[in-house]
Amino acid sequence: MTEDQFWKLIETSRAAALEGLGESFSEDDLFDAHLASLETELSKLSHAALGEFITLFQQKKIEAYRWDLWGAAYWLFGGCGDDSFSDFRSNLISLGRSVFEIAINDPDQLAPTMKRKDLPYMLSEGFQDVAFDVAEELGVSELDLEFPPYPSDPAGEEFDFDDDDEMARLYPQLVAAFPDSGELG
Repeated sequence: MTEDQFWKLIETSRAAALEGLGESFSEDDLFDAHLASLETELSKLSHAALGEFITLFQQKKIEAYRWDLWGAAYWLFGGCGDDSFSDFRSNLISLGRSVFEIAINDPDQLAPTMKRKDLPYMLSEGFQDVAFDVAEELGVSELDLEFPPYPSDPAGEEFDFDDDDEMARLYPQLVAAFPDSGELG
């Protein structure tokens, strides 16, 4: 599976979920619909392709394992521990390639995205598990899957997420759009 195929699966399943919901839906409705549509698409893959999808998903989570992105999530949700940051990165992947790349290049650029109505709750648990659930249903053993090595620490420089002046300096757009830390929490 190529990276383009990976992103196409994410984006096609997201589009199908949105289309199926109509005009009015909640964050939970969107999250559940996207999980279901992605599960449907993943269940059509060969065992090898499913394993490659899982590997690429893990690589994207590692790519997003960065202090600057963690700081943005911390501001938006008024705190963000290890597990929540894992959920945030998984949900960030669920938004598709363009949003993911914006976040990786400059997390402050997420401000307009986080104001959109077509987002799941970004700390929801489950998106990172859907491919593993499909693999289990299809009888693919975790021993058959390749996992990239996970870094012990996030990339970049650690800083004080509780320093409001530092956060305003690093994330002027996020702080302007969400003046109070935790507005999305």
